[in-house]
Amino acid sequence: MPHYKNFAQCLDQLLKEHRLTASALGAQIGARSDLRRALSNDLSSARCASLCERLCFNGPFSAEECEELRESLEVSRVGIERYASRKSIDHLLSIQQDEAHEMCCISGGPLIQRRLASLLDADEVKILCINCIYSSVIYALQPFFADHGRHVIMHHYIQPDIGGLNAAEFVACIAPILFDARYSPYLLASWSDTGLYPSVNGNLLLLSARFGKRTEEQLYVVSDARSAYELPNADSVGFFAFYSRIIAELPFRPTPLKMFEQTPADYSSLLMSCLSRELNRSTFVYGTDISFMQVPTDIAIAAFEDKALFPSEIASSMIKQLPPLHERRFQNLYTKKKPCIMTLSLEGCRRFLESGKSRDHFAGIRPFRPKERLLTFAIMLKYADTNRYYSPVVLKEHGFLGKYLTVGYDRLGVALTEYDTNYDLLAGYNYVFLSYPEFTSQYTDYFKTTVLKERCYSREESLRLLHELYHAFAQELSKIE
Repeated sequence: MPHYKNFAQCLDQLLKEHRLTASALGAQIGARSDLRRALSNDLSSARCASLCERLCFNGPFSAEECEELRESLEVSRVGIERYASRKSIDHLLSIQQDEAHEMCCISGGPLIQRRLASLLDADEVKILCINCIYSSVIYALQPFFADHGRHVIMHHYIQPDIGGLNAAEFVACIAPILFDARYSPYLLASWSDTGLYPSVNGNLLLLSARFGKRTEEQLYVVSDARSAYELPNADSVGFFAFYSRIIAELPFRPTPLKMFEQTPADYSSLLMSCLSRELNRSTFVYGTDISFMQVPTDIAIAAFEDKALFPSEIASSMIKQLPPLHERRFQNLYTKKKPCIMTLSLEGCRRFLESGKSRDHFAGIRPFRPKERLLTFAIMLKYADTNRYYSPVVLKEHGFLGKYLTVGYDRLGVALTEYDTNYDLLAGYNYVFLSYPEFTSQYTDYFKTTVLKERCYSREESLRLLHELYHAFAQELSKIE
């Protein structure tokens, strides 16, 4: 994970790399006093920004080093912890390809994934991970999850008291396997809360693989992202059972961080779980498209009946269950006295008005008809105009495509659903609910600052743009049956 530096730390490092003293560089740019105060973290943000530009214009630093200095200004402004959180959440939600992975090597030996490869053909693999919050380790473990039919169980325990643990960095790190139901993360109790030092700590990776009646174990102590030590002949000692027993007998039970896993379920159960989190709670939705719960109930049910995707007995049962659930979500969204702020892209809204579908269109309903689209959009605007608690805000990047539909539930958790899915309940889809208090707090801060303040139009400007878009489609769509 990156180690960000504030302005003073970055400037001090550059001075050392260029073998400069503060006096010499200060005299060169005519800002000796400001430079010394900046190194002591005793300079205002405005003066630091001015000093940064003088250093980049008159100093000896390269363009890349000047970019580092400018980034460090933002780190100083918001704080290292908050800056790291925001960068990690940005990385988590980005649809861009991942950067080149760091590789973890066994001391004096091969890459760790080459040793792990010998276990891939096992009948069953159990993985026990303590901390190891390194993308290189997660990358090395990914092949175990590539085959969805492989019998793999991974329990990952993290200790909140270890130095530098950042919840958002942890979630971004485990993103490649986060949605897999075979992966379960847990938070160990903080020793500052319990008064007890932990029975297990450090960075440990243990694997137990069964080949018929034979068992093979591997144990690694991970030093950092790039190096690890393997215990020879680990399977002759039985460390996996030993550590599993310690964790099972901890006086304070580890807290699951992933409450709802990716499992086939009926659609009404999915709606009920969503409703239970939304009721009387502030929600912060980072998405691009009109959602299904914004569709009036009679239109939603008609679209479900017309599609006729399910066998008649299943469809009949769902028709009885869906209307009250959908109506409660619809009314709760638009009338509750708790803030509901959702982002939309103009391209996403246009997609709905043109096609009657969103990026997460449910496989069990037909596309909405032209007049149904108009009515859905008009109702959204009516409630936005009359209910200050409901706020659809437009992203400045009109064609923005986020990787996930992300919903933060105030002081409860964060749900992530992979976009461009059709909610095929039998085949499975990527959805997870994280009940990690620190991550929930970080996501809420990220949404209110980075998303709302920097990437969205104001509420008033957003409504103006949405009204304009509606009127641009209204006349034409109203004529189509």
